[in-house]
Amino acid sequence: GRGFFEHGPSGAPWRTGAAGGVIFGGVPLSAALASVGADLDAPYVTVTGGDPLPADVAPRDVVVERSVPAAYALRHAILAWELNGAPLPRVHGGPLRFVVPGYFGCNQVKWLRRVAMTASTSDAKIMRSGYRFRPIGEAGSEGQPSMWAMPVKSWIPSPLGIVEAGRVVVRGVAMGGTEPLARVEVAVLREGQEAPRWAAAAFTGPDLGRFAWREVSATLDLAVGERARVVLRATTAGGATQPEHRRENHRGYGHNGWRDHGVTLRACAPGDASCRETEERAPTGRRGTVQLSAAGERGARLFAAHEPSCATCHALAHARATGVVGPELDGLRLPYTRIENAIRHGAGAMPAFGERVSEGELRDLATYVFEVTR
Repeated sequence: GRGFFEHGPSGAPWRTGAAGGVIFGGVPLSAALASVGADLDAPYVTVTGGDPLPADVAPRDVVVERSVPAAYALRHAILAWELNGAPLPRVHGGPLRFVVPGYFGCNQVKWLRRVAMTASTSDAKIMRSGYRFRPIGEAGSEGQPSMWAMPVKSWIPSPLGIVEAGRVVVRGVAMGGTEPLARVEVAVLREGQEAPRWAAAAFTGPDLGRFAWREVSATLDLAVGERARVVLRATTAGGATQPEHRRENHRGYGHNGWRDHGVTLRACAPGDASCRETEERAPTGRRGTVQLSAAGERGARLFAAHEPSCATCHALAHARATGVVGPELDGLRLPYTRIENAIRHGAGAMPAFGERVSEGELRDLATYVFEVTR
């Protein structure tokens, strides 16, 4: 939900989407620690990742080391070496990863090197001041809430934009963070209507446990020409409910407000050609409609050919890319320097490519994205 924040926080400008479900396999953290006689009464579990540390930077400023409350981790965390029944791939943290379900991704430390029961939280920068829920404009500090438990959340993947009038099936997804879901509700905000009238949505997908996303659906009736905003609201078994609005914070973390995450639907007559269009995705372009420089042409080839392909994650009309993991590039219109920095150093979930491509290739790729999104 970072893309909804008006102050433009740094990082990937996510709005909705980019969620999935997997099954991790491994050993319970509590069993592993008990087998080596660890002090299970310590208040924190501190885990250290195996990311390579640059020689010219203070180690504690860059090491990926997170501390989480031991009371929760000893009940739910695992040391994972499998993903969907197969050995955990290196890109997902293999051979061993710390998985604490219900917590934000920053706590799911990859390439695990060390696990310790500790009396206090880590003094690493990523823990001391990073991933803190802080007021806009303030620096991160230990006095601010750490990004541990995820809040209850839901949104609508389908349909988007224009639909045929009549009976419309809305499909959503929801999860309860650290708690199981109790219910999900749907509301239709028609033009001029602010207060929602909530109705129950039905759970339609499998229940894979308290930490898994659940699929839900609801049926609506929309008249020809009607324009409506459809929203979902999820509630956990413990009574936590999605708020209407986001909680403002500097880095744009944890946005689970239901109003922003709704979708706007417009109903057209059955058979109307406009029903084949969409309002909420970038318009589809064709290669060749943009004048590229020589560097841009080289970057276009690299966009498609690099392994992994940029098109795996990003949508970009000119490249006929329809990836759904990363933000759609067509609507971003970023300055060249921000594009280059994102490719070089990484942004959000995107890894850094500075050491994977040559300097010339990096600039060609940045030039291409810049030129086709003007």
